[in-house]
Amino acid sequence: MHIRKPLLALACILTLALPGCMSISVGAYPDAALPRADVADLARSSAPMKLKLQVQWQLNGHAPSTETGFMEVKIPSPDMNVLRQKFTEAFRRTGLVEIVQAGESGTVMVTLNNVSDFGDAIDKGDQLGRRWGDGHVTNKEEYELSLLIEQRGSVAESSAVRGAYYSVVAKSKLPDDARLRPPELVFDDMLQQMLIKCLLDMQRNGKLAGLASR
Repeated sequence: MHIRKPLLALACILTLALPGCMSISVGAYPDAALPRADVADLARSSAPMKLKLQVQWQLNGHAPSTETGFMEVKIPSPDMNVLRQKFTEAFRRTGLVEIVQAGESGTVMVTLNNVSDFGDAIDKGDQLGRRWGDGHVTNKEEYELSLLIEQRGSVAESSAVRGAYYSVVAKSKLPDDARLRPPELVFDDMLQQMLIKCLLDMQRNGKLAGLASR
């Protein structure tokens, strides 16, 4: 899945290739059931940790397979350079970690796991593609994020934090819904929220303080 568009957009692109189908409009909105966190909730240190960044992408807890069986839909991986840029900026906004290329004191491994229901998304896209006239479908995009920081021989991990948003795909125009925003903005906000929650988890269990004391 390309990170600029949700999974459902991909499903509909695959299934709307029918004569007479109009262009696809895509919007998204956050999952309001998830509590929000704020950067101000984080306890700031005197200086951010200077760390190198590693990013790992998973589908349902596993590295994506490079092989595709007969009649299987291959879910594209995101552009890892773009994903690293997004996390670099997200860390900068927290004020706790600065991603650097040299002079680092350690490494932070970010694992982003897509746990969305791919089968349901593709089925919805297929239904939309076969439906005459206008129409739209909504799908839930679900992720888990975890951090592992290694610094000066010590290791600290966060719990896996859940994030989610809803993507809406329409044949011609999106429904009149004030919540809808560009998918990339909603995706980026979800990443920031999950990152803040991971760092809060590491602060509350004392793991970040343990790293700073070494």
